[in-house]
Order: sequence, then structure tokens, then C-alpha cells
Amino acid sequence: MVNFLRMELKKMLGMTRYSEDATYIGSCGYVRVNEEVRMRLEFSRSSTTTYDGIVMTMFNRKEGTIDTNALKFRDIWGRKAVSNPNFKEGIIPHIWKTRGRNGMSISRIRRITRYWRMRLVNMLDCFRRQK
Repeated sequence: MVNFLRMELKKMLGMTRYSEDATYIGSCGYVRVNEEVRMRLEFSRSSTTTYDGIVMTMFNRKEGTIDTNALKFRDIWGRKAVSNPNFKEGIIPHIWKTRGRNGMSISRIRRITRYWRMRLVNMLDCFRRQK
């Protein structure tokens, strides 16, 4: 699962100007914002097998945490309508792991696309600029 999460972070950060300054340790990504400030990105767990958002932590190397912000996929992308009658209200986007298989889905039908990643990247960039 760590490799899958790392690949998703690399895809998102690859769409930004920070891709060259990113370092990956385990399932976390670290981005150099300036000489002293770094941003840590990691997926937030909603259960033992699913992740439902991304946590961004800005921290100063000498002074510690500056700010933490958690973005839930449902807040960025909303619920996605599906034709399955069991999910009348739609599906909440999430990353899942089942029987050794990993995936990231906007719905159970469609995998995440460049467009949806870009929406998440825009939110990350807004957070970074505020600090």
C-alpha cells in the first residue's frame, strides 16, 4: 500500500512546481517551501482499509508545526452519482485496499483522472500560499 500511496503523491506533486523539491519517506511526501519551512503530505485513514483525504502539515525545521489542515476528498470533489441503486446518494471518493489490491476511485466505476488530481493540487497550493 505504501508504494501506491507514494505513487499518488508523486502524481499530484508532479503537477506542481514543487515536484523537484519533493522527498518521499514511506507514504508521506515532504515539499520544501522555503529554506526553513516544509510541507508534509500524507493520506488520512478513515478505516483500516480506506483513506478519505489528505493531511497537509506546514512545519518550521527549527520551531516545529506551523499549521495542519485536513482536506477530505468529499469536500473537494463531492459525492459522485452512480447508477447503482444501493448508492442512491452517490459514492464518497476514497482510496481503498482489498485483498492485496489497491485503488483510488472517484466512484466505483471510474478511477481518478488528471482533472480530479488537478482539483486536489489546486487546494494544496492554496494552503501553501496562505503560510
